[in-house]
Amino acid sequence: MLREVIVERADEHEIVAISREPAAIGEQLKLDLAQRQPHFASSVYVLDSRPMAIDGAVFHRLRLKPWPAVAENPSVSAKDRDHD
Repeated sequence: MLREVIVERADEHEIVAISREPAAIGEQLKLDLAQRQPHFASSVYVLDSRPMAIDGAVFHRLRLKPWPAVAENPSVSAKDRDHD
């Protein structure tokens, strides 16, 4: 399924994106930021997905972790899942 998101903020440890569709915690997604220079494409792991309202419409705030960071340190994902 193709989903378009708006990236609210991103750093090397976490990406926060706004989506029209929810995501399941633990789900692996592919994130492709075509507008960024240099081009960025990576698998990401969903840490959290929460509904939010914007101008009367329901969106979902997704907290994402770049997949290699999770693979290198699996304890990080468990800690982040329990956060919030």
